[in-house]
Amino acid sequence: MSDICQNSVTYHELEALIPVAIADRVPLVIIGDPGIGKTSIPRQFAQAQGPTFGLAETLGYLYEPVDFRGLLTTNETNRTTDSYSLGKWPLQRLIDKGVYPKRGILLLDELLNAHRDVLTAFAEPLCDHRVNGEPLGEGWSIIGTGNNIGGGTSANPLPSHVANRVSVVRVKPTWDEWLVWATGKIRPELLGYFSIQSGNDLFEFDPKKLTPNQPYLTPRSLENLSRRPDAWYGAYPTKTPPIHVYSSVVAEYGGTLYATLDY
Repeated sequence: MSDICQNSVTYHELEALIPVAIADRVPLVIIGDPGIGKTSIPRQFAQAQGPTFGLAETLGYLYEPVDFRGLLTTNETNRTTDSYSLGKWPLQRLIDKGVYPKRGILLLDELLNAHRDVLTAFAEPLCDHRVNGEPLGEGWSIIGTGNNIGGGTSANPLPSHVANRVSVVRVKPTWDEWLVWATGKIRPELLGYFSIQSGNDLFEFDPKKLTPNQPYLTPRSLENLSRRPDAWYGAYPTKTPPIHVYSSVVAEYGGTLYATLDY
């Protein structure tokens, strides 16, 4: 019952929600633990729609409030204030290139990691579907992503008037769902190792166990680890990767994983 109250969804349920968010144009904010695929799922959806469907991405923590509101200048002629856009938004870059599709997703990645003042500035696109005073195209929808608050993620809450105007869901992935996606993409020995544990450690993000400046285990880090041996053998074809090749990506799991695979 608690999951229902918290609007928790699985990967499949999230995939089904994205077309609904596009149809009703209510911005969708996806929240969850780090590294579980909050950003990749909207990307995959956009790519599956074909070349006529646009995807414009921006990272919330890279911006200042002025990037959204523009620079305010005095208009002496009519005694008003004008807003001068700095043109940093990815939508503006699409317009400048002359490749602005009629339909698409504005993906506000790491939305909740933006500074509080920037989150307030995000109210214009999230509440009014406007960017620097200009309306977002009718075929465009907004999807934001963010980490759970707490646990060293530096996430900030949405302003209450914004949270009441968007659709917020919390992603709670399962090992079985992720395994279906990962088969054929992640090295089979890694999937085999974590299958023995039913993937429990992969989705048990515990902020209390975090060590400063040390990586931790998530689906994203496992994807990175899957590419690491290939990169090693590309550089050193005749040498077996040492233990730090694994530990540098998944930290404390690296030793056990390395010993198991070596055995």
